[in-house]
Amino acid sequence: MAAMRRAGEPVVPSLVCPSCDRTVDLGAAVGGRVVCRGCRRDLDLVALVDALITLVDDRRAADDRALEVAEALGFTDEEQVVLDLLLQGYRVKQIAIRTGVTISTVRKRVRRLLAKTGTTSQAELVAVWRHGRPARPAGQSGAATARRSRSPRT
Repeated sequence: MAAMRRAGEPVVPSLVCPSCDRTVDLGAAVGGRVVCRGCRRDLDLVALVDALITLVDDRRAADDRALEVAEALGFTDEEQVVLDLLLQGYRVKQIAIRTGVTISTVRKRVRRLLAKTGTTSQAELVAVWRHGRPARPAGQSGAATARRSRSPRT
């Protein structure tokens, strides 16, 4: 656990070294550079900040594209909330608790999302939304996949 800062103590900015995952104190930075005490790597702070800004910009652009697609497919605000929580790994029951609706309401919203996206399962919906491709080969239903994967009865 991190040590508590005392009142009046200055805040010292830090970052996590991309090589060794140790915290690097930026208070010792000289000329936009600092050396990690763990791996002794010379870190260029300007390059790290530029990379972080690029990641944030890319994430914002992806979020904007996702919102445009959701609007084009006619997602309601409630369906978008359910999709966002599914993408974060929440289960139907957890989504119901978090959003304050019944489990059956969440299931209805999931079914509407599946219909609007042409997917047949939550896993496929999440895979298509994240990666633009289905979770299983096209034309193969979930039941068919399950039947083929079972071992024959003896």
